[in-house]
Amino acid sequence: MFFSPARQILPLANALHCCGRTTQKEFPMQPYRNLAGNSGVSAFEILSDGIRVRFANGTTYLYDYETPGRAHVEAMKRHARAGRGLSSYISQSHVPYADKSDR
Repeated sequence: MFFSPARQILPLANALHCCGRTTQKEFPMQPYRNLAGNSGVSAFEILSDGIRVRFANGTTYLYDYETPGRAHVEAMKRHARAGRGLSSYISQSHVPYADKSDR
């Protein structure tokens, strides 16, 4: 398949900067399923080395392998995918965040 140089550059032109990392517009945050019905989490984005979590108040936090560490991040990814327990895990484990964005 042939890709023109303009086509290859386009995704970079559409990049957003959030929480110290670049995100593509084509990959918006996933809505959190909130199976328990009482979560403060509204959306999340799984990254290769972290997770971004958006809360109902609009604040987005980045958690990565450096802060709070791989074990916490992988547990948070499991909760996010399951749609249950993410907000509780963050608050009960007092998980520190790597970066914060109010966008």
